[in-house]
Amino acid sequence: MLPALPEVFIPVSERMKLTAVVERANRWAHPVAYFLQSELRRARFCSVDALPPGTVVMNGWVSYCVDWEQPRNLKLVYPRDYTGAEEQLSLLSPLGAALIGLRAGDRMPFLTLDETFRLVTVMDAKPDAPTFAHRVHDGNAANDTDDPFDSGPHAA
Repeated sequence: MLPALPEVFIPVSERMKLTAVVERANRWAHPVAYFLQSELRRARFCSVDALPPGTVVMNGWVSYCVDWEQPRNLKLVYPRDYTGAEEQLSLLSPLGAALIGLRAGDRMPFLTLDETFRLVTVMDAKPDAPTFAHRVHDGNAANDTDDPFDSGPHAA
């Protein structure tokens, strides 16, 4: 018997933006579109005030580890905001889709683009300030891309 998947909590204010990302990803036959869509279907949408503490949100910082690797600290961003910065993680990466809406302590399996099963554990999440991030992106959008298939360097 498989363990139950962790609950997913997403601010209702993000619902339309996330739905638009999924629709665009489906049009482009993005390899993560179906996974992200399934995560949104099982999500509990609630007000920001009702989010459990330590919930991974869009444009928020998340501390996590995949399998037994070293913990990482990244900012989860929408694909259109992904600039290639080292500290960003695109929502349209398998890891990004797995993390959205999880809480500190949650563990979630996900399938990488090379079809390997991995397990991510959320250590902590902060909605805005990169209090535990290594570096903060300087805002240079020179590397900005509209490529719907660019899932970033941490596509895992």
